[in-house]
Parts: sequence; C-alpha cells; structure tokens
Amino acid sequence: GELRKTDMCWKEAIAAHQHLLTDQCDQQLVTKVLLPVYIESLERTWRNRWKTGWTE
Repeated sequence: GELRKTDMCWKEAIAAHQHLLTDQCDQQLVTKVLLPVYIESLERTWRNRWKTGWTE
C-alpha cells in the first residue's frame, strides 16, 4: 500500500515536471536529457530519505 502510493506520487511528479518542461523546451531535449537527470536526482532523494528513516 505505502510503496504503491509513493510510486503513484512519483509518477505524477515526473509527469507534471515533464509537462511543465514541454511547454518551454523541445520534447526531445526533455526526454533525452532533462528527464533522466531529474529522475536520477529524485531517486537519490528518495534513497537518502529512506536511509534516514523518513516515513512521511
């Protein structure tokens, strides 16, 4: 339950972020460059939070 909820929020955040970027940037640039970087930073943030016992 908890992980699924987190995963949904994650996907929503990525989709929203991609939508914001595509309004201003070239779609290919977003997909090939910006989105992977963004996802990587998100993963790092989540990993750090789990390690430090973040449970919100």
